[in-house]
Amino acid sequence: MITPPLAGWTLALLLTMGQVPSLPPGTDKQVEIPVDPFRLREQLRIKDMPIVQAQAALALVRHPSREAEAIVRQSLQQLEEETTFLALASAVGAERDTRYREDLIRALTATRPAVRQAAAEALSVQLDQATIDRFKDALIDPRVGAPTRTIIAWTLGRSGRKAAVEPLLLALPRERTEPVNSRETSEIRYAVLEALVSLTGQDIGADPGLWEAWWARHKNLSNERWLELRLAHQASRIARLESELDATRNQGLRLHQDLYARQNSTERLAYLPTLIEQSDPALRNQAAIWCAEALAVTEPGPAKPLGALLIRLSRDSDPTVARSACVGLGRVTDPAARDRLIQVASSPSVPLRVAALRGLAQQARLPSNQDAASKTAIEAQIFKSLEDSAIEVVVEAAEDLSIRGQEAAVPFLANLLRSPQEPVRKISAQALERVANNTAIEAILKAMDDPQPLVRFSLVGAMAHILGQKEKISATDLLRLQSRLEVVLLRDGDSGVRARAASAMGETGGPPILGILWRAASSAEDARVQDKAWAAMMEILARAAQPALVLEWDKTLADANQSQKRLNLLVEMSSRWQKRNDAKTLLAPLQEPLAGVALEQGKWQTALGPLRELLSTMTSEPQTQAHLRKWLAACNFALAEGNAPEALKLLREVEPLLGKNTPLAQQAQDLAKKAKSP
Repeated sequence: MITPPLAGWTLALLLTMGQVPSLPPGTDKQVEIPVDPFRLREQLRIKDMPIVQAQAALALVRHPSREAEAIVRQSLQQLEEETTFLALASAVGAERDTRYREDLIRALTATRPAVRQAAAEALSVQLDQATIDRFKDALIDPRVGAPTRTIIAWTLGRSGRKAAVEPLLLALPRERTEPVNSRETSEIRYAVLEALVSLTGQDIGADPGLWEAWWARHKNLSNERWLELRLAHQASRIARLESELDATRNQGLRLHQDLYARQNSTERLAYLPTLIEQSDPALRNQAAIWCAEALAVTEPGPAKPLGALLIRLSRDSDPTVARSACVGLGRVTDPAARDRLIQVASSPSVPLRVAALRGLAQQARLPSNQDAASKTAIEAQIFKSLEDSAIEVVVEAAEDLSIRGQEAAVPFLANLLRSPQEPVRKISAQALERVANNTAIEAILKAMDDPQPLVRFSLVGAMAHILGQKEKISATDLLRLQSRLEVVLLRDGDSGVRARAASAMGETGGPPILGILWRAASSAEDARVQDKAWAAMMEILARAAQPALVLEWDKTLADANQSQKRLNLLVEMSSRWQKRNDAKTLLAPLQEPLAGVALEQGKWQTALGPLRELLSTMTSEPQTQAHLRKWLAACNFALAEGNAPEALKLLREVEPLLGKNTPLAQQAQDLAKKAKSP
C-alpha cells in the first residue's frame, strides 16, 4: 500500500511530466508547459526514492529556464550530497549537456570515489579538444593528486576520442621518471595503461616505446577509420564478454543442478522458490521444469505451492521460461492453473499459445477437470484455437483434440484438410486417424489426391478407422471406402502409402478382396508392400475361420509353385486358430496338407505336430500307413541332420503302430540300426 507521504510525492512526480493546455485557434501542435523547477528541486532531495530522484534530475537538466540551470549547477557543486550529485551527473551524461562541464571537471577532485566516478562517466561522452588539453596538463602535473589523475586517465580511455591517445602516451614516460617504489605512481601507470587498452583496443604491454611506435602508425588515421577500429574493438569485446557470461551462467546452472540432485524431496520444495528470483533466465527455466517434474511425484497437499510458482513463471518476461511454465501447468490440479492456461491461450505470442494448448490438453485428462464445466471451458478454448491465424497453434489444437478422441472436432479437422499449409494438412490427417467418422468421408476421399505422401498415409488410417465402425456407415459409403483402398493399394505412387492400404484392407476387409491382396503380394512390388499384403491376407483368412477357404488358397499357391508361402499359410492359420474354442474342428482339415508341405520343405519338426494328431485319429488302415510313412520320412530327415537320439525317440514313439514283419517295421529297423551305428 502507498503511504500518504509517498502518495503525495508520486502525484507530484506525475505532475512534473508536463501538462498540455487547450490549443489556441490555428495551432496544430501540442505545446508542453514546463513544470516548476523549484518543485523538481524538492523531489531531487528525496534520497529514499531513487526513481523519483532520477526523474526529477532528468527533468531539471531538460528544463529551459535559468532557474533550473542554477539549481543543477548549485547541486553539482554540493559534493557532500552524494545521491543528488549522482542523479544529476547521470542526467547530464545522458543528455550530453555541455553547460555543466566545468562543474563536473571540478568534481574530479572530490574526496568521494563515487562522485569522481559519476563525474568521469558524464564527462567521457562530451569531451572536446580544450578539455582534452587540460587533462593532458593535469596528467603530467605531479601536484595533481593521484586519485584525480587516475580518474582523468579513465575518462580519456572511456571517451573513444582519437585525440585522447596523445595525453595518455605523454603520461607514460612521465610516470617512469618518478620513484619506482611510489604506490601512487604505480596506480597512475596502471590506470594509464588500462585507459590506453580501452581506448585503442590494443594490449601491447607497459613499454612506452611500443605504444609510441603503434601511435606513429595510426595517428594519421581519419576519424571515420578510427571509429571503424573502435567499433571492431567494441564488437570483439562484447562477443568475448558474452562468451564469458554464457560460460559463467552455464557453470552456475550446473552447480544448481548438482545441488538440486543432492537434495531430498522436502529440501527441493523449499529450494525451488529461491530459483524463480534469479536474474538468469536459464535458472528460472530450470525451476519451471523442476516444478513440473516434482508435481508428478509429490502429494497434492505439498505440491500446491508448486502450482503457484508455475503460474508466476508463466508471466515471466523470458518466453522460454513462460513456455516451460505453461507446459508444467498442465499437471496442476488447481483450477487457477486451468484458468491461467486459458488466458495464455489468447496471448499475442504464438509460442506461448502453443504451450498453453499443450498444457490444456494435459489438464483435460486430470481427474479434477472431469466435470462438465471444466470440460466445456477447456474444449471451447481448443476449438477456438482451430481458427487461429498461426499455423503452429492450429496444428497443436488439432493434435490435442485427436489425442482426446473428440468426435466433435471431426468437422474442423476435415475442413483443415483443404489448408494450403502442408503441416496443417498433415496433423489434421493424423488426428483423423483417431477420431474420423462417417461425416468426414467426403473430405477424406477428396484429400486422397494430396501431393504429400504423409498426408495420404494418415488418411488411409482414417479410412480404416471409419471402416471399423461398419454399423454406423451406409453400404454405399462402405463400398466407396473399400474401393478407394483397393485403388490406393494398386496405384498410389508411394510404397509406404500402398503398404498402409494393404494393412487397412487386412484390418477391415473380407474374403472377396483376397485376390487383390494376392496380386499385390505376388507382383513385382516393393518388398514392404508385398509383406503387408501377405500379412493382410493372413489376417482376413484367420478372421474368416473357413478351413475350406484356406485349402482353396493352398491349392492356388501350389499351382503357383509357392511352397514356402503354402507352409507359411498353413502354419499361420494353425497358430491363430489354436486358441479358439472350435480349434479342433478348424484345424483337422489342415493337418494332412501341413504335414505334407512341411516334409517337402524339409521342416520335419513342423510336420511332427500334425502327424501326431493324424495318427491319434481313428482312420482307415491305408491312411494310417500313409501317415506312418511320413513319420518315418521325418525320422530320416532327423538322421540326415545328425540328430540320431531324436530319430530313435521318434521311432520308439510309433513302434506299436508299425506291427511286426511289415515293410514299414523293416524300414524302421533299418533306420534304428543306422541311428545306433557310430
